[in-house]
Amino acid sequence: MKILNFGSLNFDYVYQIQHFPSPGETISALNRKRFFGGKGLNQSIAVQSSGYPIFHAGQIGQDGNDLINVLKKHKIDTSLINICDIPTGHAVILIDSSGENCIVLDGGANQKITKDYADSVLEHFEKGDILLLQNEINCLDHIINQSAKHGLNIVFNPAPFNKNVLKLPLEKIQYLCMNTTECLGISGKKDIKSAISWLLTNFPETHLLITLGKHGCIYIYKNTVLSYGIYNVPVVDTTAAGDTFIGYFIGRLALGDSIKKSLETASRASSLVVSKAGASNSIPTIEEVFSSDIKYQKPDILPFNF
Repeated sequence: MKILNFGSLNFDYVYQIQHFPSPGETISALNRKRFFGGKGLNQSIAVQSSGYPIFHAGQIGQDGNDLINVLKKHKIDTSLINICDIPTGHAVILIDSSGENCIVLDGGANQKITKDYADSVLEHFEKGDILLLQNEINCLDHIINQSAKHGLNIVFNPAPFNKNVLKLPLEKIQYLCMNTTECLGISGKKDIKSAISWLLTNFPETHLLITLGKHGCIYIYKNTVLSYGIYNVPVVDTTAAGDTFIGYFIGRLALGDSIKKSLETASRASSLVVSKAGASNSIPTIEEVFSSDIKYQKPDILPFNF
């Protein structure tokens, strides 16, 4: 079984600040660093770090060779990446003194993917393979429809959430991986319990995986409801925590771990990420995940009763 991540590739410019600026306010950054990111790149590195090999497809500009090099450094197959004449995507990330972040994203080459390129990528995969997607590239409707025809198992992380997600053929998704914002956005509900109930009614054949911040995470598929808590670590930077969770969960599941064990490993990995600065560079190896000495905290409000 192969895993393909058809996802974004970005340069991340990270600014450390004391507080987020108000409208009209100008503030000075404490420092600035450049990292390699994009939800696509982050999740590919997380899957590979979990122990399962992955192919990455996506699009960069002539200025993006460093992104290919960092993927190759992690032993990720980059043979399907397309280099075009459009500048590589980039993100401006502001991180305040508490470790919270806000992000401005310029899609660049990520938003110029053609149907022909998508079809050429999907030709390399067959029924039973896994396709991992996020909401940072264009052409998603075509990719989902064609992947479903190929019989691929589709994992979709609708992040960052926008109304375009609601136009996608979500009924063809096998695994829908969301945080609270994305869950509420897709359902149109105002509280998480109502949102999950709506998703269960409208997508009864879909595996739901929802991260809930300090409340841990919850997995629901038909009559199976599992929850898992968090690990107490000092928060430095929450960037890539969700990407690491998803990548590790899918990777460990593909390796044959149970849902519960995959949730545990993914939670440990994402907890380690927030204790370091940066995005892809903060994703731990599986050896670091298994050897880490961090304290588990049980979820205090889960599971919900449905």
